[in-house]
Amino acid sequence: MKLNQIVFNGLLLFASSSVAYSQTITTVAGVVGSPGYGGDAGPANNARFNQPRAVATDNDNNLYIADGYGNKRVLIADAETGKYIGHFGAYGQNPVQDDPSTGAESGEGVGPWAADFRRGEMKPKFFRSPLHCARVSSDGLLYACDRGNNRVQVFKAAEVGKPCANPAGEIGKCGFVGEIHVAPQTASGTSGTLNFSSDPAQSCAYVADLANDTIYVINRQNFQEMDRFGTAGRQIGQFHWPHVVSVDSDGNVYTGEVDSAGRVQKFLRYGPAGCSGTGNEAVGAY
Repeated sequence: MKLNQIVFNGLLLFASSSVAYSQTITTVAGVVGSPGYGGDAGPANNARFNQPRAVATDNDNNLYIADGYGNKRVLIADAETGKYIGHFGAYGQNPVQDDPSTGAESGEGVGPWAADFRRGEMKPKFFRSPLHCARVSSDGLLYACDRGNNRVQVFKAAEVGKPCANPAGEIGKCGFVGEIHVAPQTASGTSGTLNFSSDPAQSCAYVADLANDTIYVINRQNFQEMDRFGTAGRQIGQFHWPHVVSVDSDGNVYTGEVDSAGRVQKFLRYGPAGCSGTGNEAVGAY
């Protein structure tokens, strides 16, 4: 779903056969019905979003909003007060460098990533639409799914959001830790969403590739592919546009598909709960 408002909001009604109860939710960030770009450095509920895609929180109660299809940035706010904290783009840069493509090459279209790849340009200085996820691990790393550039960028959550320039994409600058190129030979759309394994270190990242209909298991320590599961199709264990991945406390993986698939599948964990050792440095190689 594409939203122009991030809400914990309005009146949410829960019901079962015998019990119904309500919970009041408060708007934390965004202006209802006013997509755009603006409101930085003011209250987060005055910020303008353009089709944000995902929200994450950390242990310090900070809110990270992947703003998403239109603005291609991560905005940070205090989840309790709604106070604006900061924002950043690719490689932790603030001000954000925007995607220069327009017209048919913008939005959710394939866009110019394939041309970049053919030229050997593996480090676009901007998030390319859509910035499709934000997820914070237990060790304080923020993962941003730059779906339009077939990569996941990783940051130290405590070091991003402030004014900072990193045009060369240097590791250790502007909170930037590194990036995972996910099946970069694909036209676009491989790094749609991710989640972490259930072991205490959250040592695995599960990355859903909605272009190649596969889930990759990646060692978070070295960014190498340890395993993968799923192929394109409509049968059990296959995927059509996997859009969501989640993990329960037992390490079982749940996937959600969109478009005409419209289903959730559960995959049981066998073997170790975490990732260790080396695998394939070329994540998504075919």
